Amino acid sequence: MFLISIIVICSYFVPTCTSKEQHCAQYYDNGDFSGSSEWIFHGEKRVDTNQQISSIEVMEDCELTGYSDDNYSDKIVRIKSCSGTKQSSLKTDQDNSIRGVSCVCTGGLCEWTAT
Repeated sequence: MFLISIIVICSYFVPTCTSKEQHCAQYYDNGDFSGSSEWIFHGEKRVDTNQQISSIEVMEDCELTGYSDDNYSDKIVRIKSCSGTKQSSLKTDQDNSIRGVSCVCTGGLCEWTAT
């Protein structure tokens, strides 16, 4: 009974990768990770109507994909973090051109993707 209680308590306080509440990435208006920012959660897709994304911070074991359209078909950037948080300032041709974003998190991200 004691072991079951510990497992329940640990699973309550330790978020899982598939939790909808898990922070996946944060994107910022400025290239130095400052200015207005928005969080995107695991499994979420979002349209950014002002197209002001200049830098992105991706949480461990997560991958953010940025698209130039709101149909999620024209991929222009993919940022993933294999260990720790990864910060990336967008290149000139990507800066302020992202219209749609999607983000997923999974354990062992680097094991199931080759790039």
